[in-house]
Amino acid sequence: MTEQNKPFYEKFVKKNEAKIHHQKKKEIDEPLTKEKRSEKKNNREEFPVKIVKTKNTGKNIFKENDEDTKALLNSFDLIIKDALKLSSKQAASVPKDIRILFHELTNERGSRKVNYLNNPVKLTAYIYHYMWWNLVRISKLIGNLDFDLKDGDIIADFGCGPMTLMCAFWIAKPELRSKKLHWYCADISGKALAAGEALFNSLFAFTNQKAGIEQTSNWKLTKLNGSFGLPLKEKVNLFVSANMFNEIFWDSSIKIEGEAERAAKTIQHYIQENGAALIIEPGIPLAGEFVSALRKNFIEKKYKIISPCPHAGICPIPGKKMPEQKNIKYPIASDKWCHFSFYADDAPPKLVELSEAARLEKTRASLSFIYCRGEEKKEKQAESKKEKKDFLARISSEIIKLGDGQIGRYACSEKGFLLLTEKKGSRSKLKEYVDGSLIKIENEKINRFFHDRKTGALIIRVSAD
Repeated sequence: MTEQNKPFYEKFVKKNEAKIHHQKKKEIDEPLTKEKRSEKKNNREEFPVKIVKTKNTGKNIFKENDEDTKALLNSFDLIIKDALKLSSKQAASVPKDIRILFHELTNERGSRKVNYLNNPVKLTAYIYHYMWWNLVRISKLIGNLDFDLKDGDIIADFGCGPMTLMCAFWIAKPELRSKKLHWYCADISGKALAAGEALFNSLFAFTNQKAGIEQTSNWKLTKLNGSFGLPLKEKVNLFVSANMFNEIFWDSSIKIEGEAERAAKTIQHYIQENGAALIIEPGIPLAGEFVSALRKNFIEKKYKIISPCPHAGICPIPGKKMPEQKNIKYPIASDKWCHFSFYADDAPPKLVELSEAARLEKTRASLSFIYCRGEEKKEKQAESKKEKKDFLARISSEIIKLGDGQIGRYACSEKGFLLLTEKKGSRSKLKEYVDGSLIKIENEKINRFFHDRKTGALIIRVSAD
C-alpha cells in the first residue's frame, strides 16, 4: 500500500489497534487451512440455534442524495471560486497546497500551529479538499436526521472553520431554508470565519440563481472569534460541531473519559432544556472511543440518544480494549469502535479529480457521531409500557468473510455486540443491508448462549426469506 493510500490516522492510532487491523487483513487474505476451518466451525456450532428473521426498517445512517443536493455539491468549486476570488496562479497551486496540508495534518501534526487556518494558502487548500469532502460526508448524514427546527430557533456551531456545517445544512435540508434561524458560528481563526461567511453567501446566491428567484436569506449569522467554552448570550435549540474534538485524541496524556465528561457538561450548558446536540468526528478509533464516552455522559444526564444508537444501554462498541468478560449475556466488543462508512462512488467528479491531482484518492468516507436531545418525561413513560416481540439493531460493518461459505455483519443492539451470520448466496439477506442499516430482529428465537469465541459477539443466524 502506497503512502497516499494509507488511512490518514494510521500513524496516530494506538499500537495495539494497528496490530488488530493488520491481523484482520491477514485473516481475510490468507486461505483457511482444514484445521482452522474446523476450529471456526466448532466455535459457531456448539449450540443449536434457530434461524432468525430480520427486517430492514429503512432508517439508515446515510441518505442517497437527491438531484438538488448533488447539483450543489457538484458545483461547489464554482461557489468557492466566487467566494475566494482566486487568481489563476493561486488556483493552479491548489493540488500542491492540499498535499502539503495533508502532511501537516498527519505525519507533521506535532509541528502544525493550532490556528493554521489563519494562513490564506492553507485555508484555501482546506476549503477545496477537506471542507468539500466533509460536505459530501455530512450531507449524507444530516439528510436522514430530523431536527424539528422552527422559526426563531438558535443553532450554535463551535469549531466551525469555514462554516462547513452551516453550508451542509443549507445543501442537505432544503426544508429549513425558509425558516428564520439564527446561527452562532465560533472558531479561533478569524480568517476562516470571514471565508465561511463569503462561502455561505456565495452558496445562497448560487441556489437562488439556479432556482430563478431573488430574496434575502432567512438565516441570521453571528460570528464569534473564540474556542469551545466561549459564553453565549442565549441558550440554543441545537448545538452542532464537526471534527472539533479530535484535536485532543493525539495527546496520549489526556484521558478521553475526562474530556468527554467536560464536553458533555459544556454542551448541556449551551442548550435549552429540550435542546439537541449533534457531534460529528472522523471515523477513526480514538474518535469512536470519545463519542462512546460522550454518549455515556449524555445518557447519565437524561438525554435521549436519537441516532445512531438503537438502545440506551451500555455501549457494546466502546472503542477500547476490554477486560475478559464474565457476563456473556451482554457481550461488549474489544478494540472495535463505532463508525459508519459509505463508498464515495457519487462524489463530485471535480472533487475526485482534485483529490487525485493531490495524490489523495478516496474510495470510502466514514465518520463517528452522536445525535441526542433532552428527554421529556412523557416520552420515557410511553416507551416503558411497550411490549416488544422484536428488537432493533444497527449494522456497524461491511460484509465479513467467515469461512465455510458463511458471511457476517457486526451490529449494535440492546442485547450487546452482535455477529449476524448467513450462508453466502445470491439471496443472502445480509448483502441487502448497508453499513448503518437499522433492522428489526425476532426476539424470542435468539439463543443468548451462542457466542463467537474470537470476538465474544452474540451470534444470530439470519434467514434469507
